[in-house]
Amino acid sequence: MSDQFLFGAADNAPGLVTDKIARKYKKEMKHNELNQRNKIKPMRLRETEHREQGLASALDSSNKGFAMLQKMGFKHGMGLGKDGTGRAEPIPLAVKADRGGLGRDMLLKRQMEVKEAMKHENSKEKSKNRTESKR
Repeated sequence: MSDQFLFGAADNAPGLVTDKIARKYKKEMKHNELNQRNKIKPMRLRETEHREQGLASALDSSNKGFAMLQKMGFKHGMGLGKDGTGRAEPIPLAVKADRGGLGRDMLLKRQMEVKEAMKHENSKEKSKNRTESKR
């Protein structure tokens, strides 16, 4: 049996897709896929990738700070200080991503501790009042 009848019947049969439409659909799908693959990354994602790349690479003498340390006698892998017993690795970077402001987390923590202490004191007073009223 031949498939020739399909090409001739495409005009008459509404369920059959012609080659022209199928090629156009494949082309659109390929175009959409390429657009998704090449889509520009959001700014935060690019920033984090750039930061991670910078933190992964060690400093060299082209860095002004590292050049100054070398002039003062620092060697790679040594610790800081007169005896070389100080910090050997840089201070870790902590990125603040939310909009709360510096110190807000500590303030919220203190406020929660005060609330808990107040609840605890109130519950003690209530239990003390209950025992006194029963007498």
